Amino acid sequence: MPANGRSLRMILGAAPGSAEESAILDGMCFEVSYTGAFDKVHTAELGKGGSARAVTAANKFEFARRYVDFFLVDVVKRQYDAFHRGFHRVCGGHGLSLFEPHPEELELLVCGSKELDFYALERTAHYDDGFDKDDRVIKDFWSVLHELDEADKRQFLKFSTGSDRAPINGLGDLRLTVSKNGGDSDRLPTSHTCFNQLLLPEYATREKLKERLLKAIAYAEGFGNI
Repeated sequence: MPANGRSLRMILGAAPGSAEESAILDGMCFEVSYTGAFDKVHTAELGKGGSARAVTAANKFEFARRYVDFFLVDVVKRQYDAFHRGFHRVCGGHGLSLFEPHPEELELLVCGSKELDFYALERTAHYDDGFDKDDRVIKDFWSVLHELDEADKRQFLKFSTGSDRAPINGLGDLRLTVSKNGGDSDRLPTSHTCFNQLLLPEYATREKLKERLLKAIAYAEGFGNI
């Protein structure tokens, strides 16, 4: 809600007692309107008797706090409480308290690393069924991957491993296996996602490898992966 955020910053940033502040606060009260389901407009008081309580220079910070709390807590309380119960039923326990000083570590555990270091993935990759790291096709393969943008790199990870996220310690812990899947052909690359294994035909040119690989990762949803 960026427009609401800008409005609050304008209210709080106006100099106390200035004409600008008076103009902004004129007619404001501890009340908020918002659009709910089916575009129905609702009105709620920010505290008991809020509709009759004017916003002034003395209480505008309280108004901003109540306004933010209303949208981040009150409006979503029913949905959040259901999520909270489900989360603690699955993940609750004494171990969860270990993350209290550093909640970002819990995010890392749940979501994995945000950084996609494909050079680390290349360093720890394994090859099978006749491929070797010095083969032309393998060098072309990594050359193509390194030039992809982040969105396509995530698509490749999802295609070959089943997840578009990196492990906690980065892609170097992923252990991707690239296996030869026959000689040059028009077949698309395939994968065994449960083994982090990519099945790659020995394409004759880099251009063909790139075209086949990009098509495979773009149309992999619902088919192509094993």
